[in-house]
Amino acid sequence: MRRVHDLHTDAAARYPVSGRGAFGLREFATVVPEAGGLVTPTIREIVTAYYGGPFRVDSLTSWRIEHVAPNPRHEAYSDFWHCDNAPVSLLKLYVNLSHVRADTGAFRLHPIPSTRAIMRAGYWSRWRMTGRARRLADDPARIVIFDGAPGTACFCNTERCLHRAAIPRAGTYRDIVEIKFAAVSRSPHSRHSP
Repeated sequence: MRRVHDLHTDAAARYPVSGRGAFGLREFATVVPEAGGLVTPTIREIVTAYYGGPFRVDSLTSWRIEHVAPNPRHEAYSDFWHCDNAPVSLLKLYVNLSHVRADTGAFRLHPIPSTRAIMRAGYWSRWRMTGRARRLADDPARIVIFDGAPGTACFCNTERCLHRAAIPRAGTYRDIVEIKFAAVSRSPHSRHSP
């Protein structure tokens, strides 16, 4: 994890993900091949059960978010409530690489039932929610905060769950690994194991 931290401080090793404050690592899976070890036998069992069969690792990346001045009208780096625009068949595993607390940029999500209620209450987009949808989205009792020590992990289908990054307080950051999984079609003539 120290190595990933060092890479995130090397301007040549990282690239900006958004206008400000969020960065990815170039060629992460190649530069840090041991990160593939995060897909443990237990993770394989969980993902196989989720898909009901074989799967593949679609991508393996690392992100860092840093403190920026919050602006309620302009998103810094996916810090407004949203669902991702990708196939709903993708499943993501997030693994903390730094100690993450609510005030140091913890990822926040709404479970699928809460997301549905917010959508039906007047969620139009990450930039537009009616009063009731906004109240539901910001209700602390409905929000799951993904915090914890390095190595803490969380599965999320970000196409089906409203989620957002939180802006870390000044002087802090959040480092994570994101692993995307996708189902693999079974061929009647082949045996594929994840």
